[in-house]
Amino acid sequence: MLEDSINSQFNHVKFKLFEENVTNDGIKETCIALVNTNGAYVKFEDANSAGKINAGIDVINSLSRFYEVFSTIWIDNRESVVKLADTDSQVISLVVSEQDKKLRVEVEQ
Repeated sequence: MLEDSINSQFNHVKFKLFEENVTNDGIKETCIALVNTNGAYVKFEDANSAGKINAGIDVINSLSRFYEVFSTIWIDNRESVVKLADTDSQVISLVVSEQDKKLRVEVEQ
């Protein structure tokens, strides 16, 4: 029930908090972040860059809603994400671009 309650706060991330311990039929505490990748959940470390970035946004969104505090999200390697997860926070994207030799700032509406 605890795991379900916590996971209900997130859209793209789930946390596995307990594992069955086969040696003594008990339960072992753990905390494994799982990321939704095209309908299947994979461990955070096995997700691609876009999945990891969107998982981070999902966690930020959940904490922002809970604490009612919204701050700017800085996203590095933004070029690796085609579609960002929706957020009510301001987003600053850092993108590598071969054509740009000087810093360029774009404002999205």
